[in-house]
Amino acid sequence: MKKIIRLTAWCLAILMVVAIVPFQAIAAVSVPANVKSVVFDATYYSNKYSDLKAAFGTDATKLYNHFLNNGIKEGRQASPMFSVDYYLKNNADLKAAFGSNRESAFNHFLKYGVKEPRVTAPAVDLGTGIDVRISMNSGGGKNLDYSDTNVCTAASVLKAVQTWRLDRQSDGSYKITNNATGKVLDVCAGSRASGTNVGLCASNDTNAQRWFIYKNTNNTYTIRAKCGTTCALSVNGNSTAAGANVQMNTYNGASGQQFRISKISVLESMEPA
Repeated sequence: MKKIIRLTAWCLAILMVVAIVPFQAIAAVSVPANVKSVVFDATYYSNKYSDLKAAFGTDATKLYNHFLNNGIKEGRQASPMFSVDYYLKNNADLKAAFGSNRESAFNHFLKYGVKEPRVTAPAVDLGTGIDVRISMNSGGGKNLDYSDTNVCTAASVLKAVQTWRLDRQSDGSYKITNNATGKVLDVCAGSRASGTNVGLCASNDTNAQRWFIYKNTNNTYTIRAKCGTTCALSVNGNSTAAGANVQMNTYNGASGQQFRISKISVLESMEPA
C-alpha cells in the first residue's frame, strides 16, 4: 500500500511539473552552426512566405524556430541554396531511401550532402547561349571582370571583358564563359572550402566550372558552383570598390553574394578588351 501511495504521489508531482512548465516543440533536427546560414536565411524565409512575415516579421529567432519545428516538415524553403523538397525529390537515392520523409532528407544533407556535389535547390532557367553582364547589387553595381586570369569587380565599361556567355547544361547548371577570353568561370582546384579563389580557365567540363543560379526574393541571384554545396560566388568582404576579389564563401545572404544578371544583345559594338 505504501508503495502504491508513493507511486501515486510521484505521478502527481510529474503532472504538476508538466502543468507548470509550458510545452515547447522539440525539433527533430540539429543544425551545426557552420551550416546554419546555408539552410536558413531569415530575410529570405520571411519574404518568401507572407504568412510567416505577418506572424513573425523580421524576428530571426522566431523564424528559425518555426523552420526547425514546422517549416522542414512542411517542405518550406528557407534559403536560395537549399530546399528539402527539391533535395529529396531530385536525388534518386534519397527518394528511394527516405520516401517522403523530409526530416530524414534534411538530416542527410547536414551529415553527407554538404560534402557532395548534389542538386540542392531549384535553379533558374535563363535560357542558353545568352550574353549577359553580371553585376553587384550594391555599391554602384560593379561588374564581374578579370585581371590576368583572376576574376574581380570593375566599374562598367563597354568592353567584352565584362560580358559572359551562359550555356545551360543538362543538370540545370551553367557554363559561364568570358566573351573576351573564351575561358570559363572556374573554382580553383575544384575546392569546396570557403575562401577559395575564382578565376578563368580553359573549359574542362568539371564541377568546378558548372554553376547553379538561384533567384532571391529581391530579384537578385545567388550563384554556386556544383563542386561545393555550401559556398556561393562572393565579392570578398562585400567590398564595393573596383578591383575587389571574387571568390567562394559560405552562403550568408550578404550583399556581396547578390548579383544582377542582365541580358545584352549587341557585342559587335564592344571592344574585345
